This record gives sequence, structure tokens and C-alpha cells, in this order.
Amino acid sequence: DEERKLQIKPGFYTLVEDASGLKTSKIEFRKRDLLEDVTSTKSIISEARLFFSKLEIYEKLNRPKKRGVLLYSAPGFGKSSSIEKFCVDFANEDPGTVVIVWPTSEIEADSIVHFFSHRAEYTSECSRLILIIEDIGGREPGDYRGSQGVNSGLLNLLDGIGVTFKLPTFICATTNHPESLLQALADRPGRFDRLIKLNPPTHEEKIRLLTFISKRDLTDDEKECIGRKGTEDFSVAHLEELAVR
Repeated sequence: DEERKLQIKPGFYTLVEDASGLKTSKIEFRKRDLLEDVTSTKSIISEARLFFSKLEIYEKLNRPKKRGVLLYSAPGFGKSSSIEKFCVDFANEDPGTVVIVWPTSEIEADSIVHFFSHRAEYTSECSRLILIIEDIGGREPGDYRGSQGVNSGLLNLLDGIGVTFKLPTFICATTNHPESLLQALADRPGRFDRLIKLNPPTHEEKIRLLTFISKRDLTDDEKECIGRKGTEDFSVAHLEELAVR
């Protein structure tokens, strides 16, 4: 018997798995008003906008309409925030956008390949897909839970082997452990076409971020404090803690 299809409409979803297989569950992304000013967010938006505006090139070259970026950094540098801002902006630009989050710690790559190739069926309103792959290689040494890093299922997904993306697809993945992943994932174009390293915010970005988080203007003393020696590697998470304190 033909496998039952899962109808997907434009919107924001995460994937969940039960006895019947994978299905989508609606989620909400918070609207981010500031983070497009941060370099990493600009890089994601610029890459995705260029891809979706040049789909005729992929058509002409008979190439799958798929492009991917990998965000990497230590934890707390705003990968999730940058992605949320990017997804909300693109959904606002095109109401036909579908955003699907793949939680790698819960669902194996082979199931994802099967889902997109055989189960996912998009309604006529859908125009493009943004696939978010969370925390590839996400487990710490000695931690036997969570995602298992790079395996053949993930490489098949990225290489397009055995998977059919039925909409133009932009893949945005994150990792906190680039040292064990970059060679395997970036040794050929088509897996991740661009690697984006998230560096600590500049002094000017720290001021804008802390102003936004604190919901008030900073004093001159506060601006001077976050430029002092020892604050160079402060992440977005550090700034949020500063605001709370």
C-alpha cells in the first residue's frame, strides 16, 4: 500500500516521532527586533536571500535547488537567536515559507531522509523550505545521550542521496563542536556551501545588544565597562546575565 502522505502548510514546525513515524508539530519563533544588526545574522540572511533569488541558475544547471550553511561557535554566542531572526524575517517576506526544525538528539537522519522523500507533501501555498538542523555532534565527551555526530544518514541527506526535497530548500545547521565536524561536513561543496563562525560581538554590538536586552539606554559608565579588558570574549549569553545582575 502507498504510504500515507502528511500534508504540510506554510508555518513553523518541529519534527516529532511516534509509533506511526515522523510528524510535524507547530511551534512559535520569537520575533527578534535587533539581531539583524549582528554580523552572523546578516551573513545567514544574505546567503539565503541570494539563493532564493537565483533559483533559475539551479534550474538551468539541472541541480537540486538546495543550499546549506553551518553555524559554529562555542555555546552562548547567539546561533539560535540568529536563526530565529532569519526565519521570522523570511516568513514575513514570503507567506509560503515552511520552516521545519530537526532535533538531532531525538530523531535519526535516516528517518528524516524517508520523511522528506516519501511522507512530506506540501499544499499549493508552500513556496520554499527552510530546514533547521540543531546541534550536530551535540554531545559532550562522556555524555552518552544526544546526537551521535556525523553518520551516513546525515551525509546522504546533505549530499541528496536517496532524498528528494520537493521545494527549494535552504538548510541552516548549528554545532558547538566544530573541531570534530568541519572536515567531514565541509570536505566537498554541496554538503554545507558556507561555514559561518560566530565570533564574540564587537564593542559596538555589545552596546546595542545590552541596550536591547536591558530595555533602556546604557549609561556612559556601563558602556565603558563592557569595553574593558576581560570582556573581549563575552557572548550574548554573558550579556543577558549582565542585564539580569
